[in-house]
Amino acid sequence: VDVVLNAQVARLRQAGIPLPYVVSDGESLPFVSESFDVVLCLETIEHVHEPATLGREIMRVLAPGGVCMITTPARVRHLLSRDPHYGIPALLALPDPLQRIVGQRILGGRARYDVEHIFWHVRGIARHFPGRSRVETLVNIPYPGIPRTIPQILWVLFRSVLWDRILVHKSE
Repeated sequence: VDVVLNAQVARLRQAGIPLPYVVSDGESLPFVSESFDVVLCLETIEHVHEPATLGREIMRVLAPGGVCMITTPARVRHLLSRDPHYGIPALLALPDPLQRIVGQRILGGRARYDVEHIFWHVRGIARHFPGRSRVETLVNIPYPGIPRTIPQILWVLFRSVLWDRILVHKSE
């Protein structure tokens, strides 16, 4: 599902690859309730004006015991670096309304600044998903057993603000 037809999907279809694709927004998903075991919400929630509506719709279409994987930039990771969408230095250190103003001024006519909110904490995302049984944070720091390096230890301590992926499990 995407709000517009993705050019890559169009090329795959032209090549004869049958790919189911629906043009829709996340506020009213055109699917039967409890019809999916897995939902991927990839680099989307930060662009949605009403994330609570998106979260409710995702939970509606998830089957009991299903899981939604969310990827979205963790704000803390980008506070003093370039923002992950447009490369504007330290943009995420500003409040959301100022980000939009500064982002649009810097971008000028090149692009529209379409980021609504970059989240500070996993709880800020999870609260938009009613009926969840648990939430997991995953990170791209593989380690077996006990964390031994500084990045591994920091991730264990601060994974709620330094995530790579978030898994929201629906109650059974």
